[in-house]
Parts: sequence; C-alpha cells; structure tokens
Amino acid sequence: MDPSSHLQGVGTVTVKYAVMDPIHGKVEISFDVDTGVVDVRNGNSHALLTRRVDAPRREGTPIGTRAAADLFFTVGGDEVELTVGKGFLSRRSYSVSALVDGVSLNFAPVDDANSAFTRDGLRIGHFSKNEESDPRQTDAVWSSTPSTDELVIGYALAEAFDCGALNGAFALIESLVLGGG
Repeated sequence: MDPSSHLQGVGTVTVKYAVMDPIHGKVEISFDVDTGVVDVRNGNSHALLTRRVDAPRREGTPIGTRAAADLFFTVGGDEVELTVGKGFLSRRSYSVSALVDGVSLNFAPVDDANSAFTRDGLRIGHFSKNEESDPRQTDAVWSSTPSTDELVIGYALAEAFDCGALNGAFALIESLVLGGG
C-alpha cells in the first residue's frame, strides 16, 4: 500500500528540526500536527507514521489518535504493525508497540516526562522532551546501541505519542478538578 495515500493534504510542516544522536549522528524530524504526519530520517533509514485521511483529530495525543486502525506506519517503505494502548489511568496503558522483522519494539511511559524504548522487553534507551528549553524537541539517551531503523522508529513514536504520562491517580484528580476528559 502506498503510504502517501494516507496523507491528509501534506503542506506546511508544523515542527521540523534535527538532533545529533550520540550514536548515529544527524536525525531529521518533521511533524505536521494538523495532518498527523511524522517523518523521521537518519541516513538511509526512514520511518513515516501517518494518521489516516478519514480519521478525526482527537486532543490528547500529538498525532491525533490512539486507534491503531487509524494509523499507517512504514519503516524503509515496509508496513509495520502497531499495537497502541488506549491510554487511561495507568502509564502502561499508554504503551505503543511495533513489530519489525519478528522483533517487538515497545515505547512506554515510565514517569511524567520520560518513556522507555525496549527491544523484546530489554530497555535500549529512553526518550524525553525538555519542557524548559524546547518542549517540541525529542531527546534520546541510549543504554544499548540501536540499529538505525530502531532509532527512527523510537523518534517517530516519541513524536507521535509524546514522552511520559501522568501518574494514574494524579491524572484522575486533574481530570476531575480541571474537567479534562
């Protein structure tokens, strides 16, 4: 399936930046929040995560949905199966998994600001956003060497689903007090 058939009027990119990854060098990231398109490149590795054209944009998730059926993910042009948690009270419910060549890559919040990135259950790194200096820029710290495909997958998931999640009890209280939902 052609990934461009799922793009919604790709136009101006809302967020575009490059980071210098300590292992693989320059990572180029672009993310259009309105159309739900995340594009991450590092050398010859490329991850593209898009929200389907007919999927409504919902608040609370940067890409606009947590419904796997409304998302299309490719790495190097090959479709990748995503499993997306519904995101309710537990941090674990916010996890996102990608199955790539028989390897399970999981992106899940570990606290309010950070998400772990694992390969077959073993942590290979974590992602965070620096709310003080640039809340849109994603940073990675690696505890093991990722492949370039794992690198672009991790950055794509961090952009699409954000880093960290509130503690369940705090999220419930905040929702009740502030009327969020």
